[in-house]
Amino acid sequence: NTEMVQITLKKCRIICPMHDCNPRGASHPTTTKLSYCYHQQSNPHTASPHTHKHHTMHTVWVRLNAVVFFGLTVLLCLSILAALSKIGHTRRYQPKIHKLALNNLRSIKNHGGVDRALLSFDLHADMNPAFHWNIKQIFVYVVATYKTDTNPKNQVVLWDRIIEASSPASSKILKEDNVFVKYGLIDQGNELRGKEVELSLMWDHMPLTGTLYMGQQAEGTASKFTLPAEYL
Repeated sequence: NTEMVQITLKKCRIICPMHDCNPRGASHPTTTKLSYCYHQQSNPHTASPHTHKHHTMHTVWVRLNAVVFFGLTVLLCLSILAALSKIGHTRRYQPKIHKLALNNLRSIKNHGGVDRALLSFDLHADMNPAFHWNIKQIFVYVVATYKTDTNPKNQVVLWDRIIEASSPASSKILKEDNVFVKYGLIDQGNELRGKEVELSLMWDHMPLTGTLYMGQQAEGTASKFTLPAEYL
């Protein structure tokens, strides 16, 4: 059948595009073409190179990229676990504040249209309980809080210190007597005279990984004093 022979020849040419599937002089062209094509497909040594799949090795950059991203993933997981380990610690373990009170009021004057008071205080506190293995350092500061007619709440930082986690335990115990303020108690106007001032201790946890946390002295335990009604 001529049509069947043509279809067979087309199939043979598709399967073996690189070889001549119609050798001249063959007495049985159809049988020869089919057997020749079958031989070419079944013999891996003589098969066309286009039928083989090439397997390439990964390059150095591909391997390095996989190692780096795997390391970053592990580091991220460890950071998350470290941050979770600090949850609840800052509230359960507070510094032990034994004393924070006014020692001496040096002066209260008006300078440049604003009131400014200079004073010294006593501070005794143990900051060791506030530390955690995931805390790098703690920023401690003394805050003066008072009210005026202009501003219902005023907070001014008078003194601060940074305590490193790597410091010895003895340096984390604050025992300061008659400490002069680093920053003056300055009002926005001239309403500082005769006001009641509250001294309280505050601190900021700075972790190695995780969120920052700000703690403060328990409400009702801060000391208070009243400024004189006249300039000194």
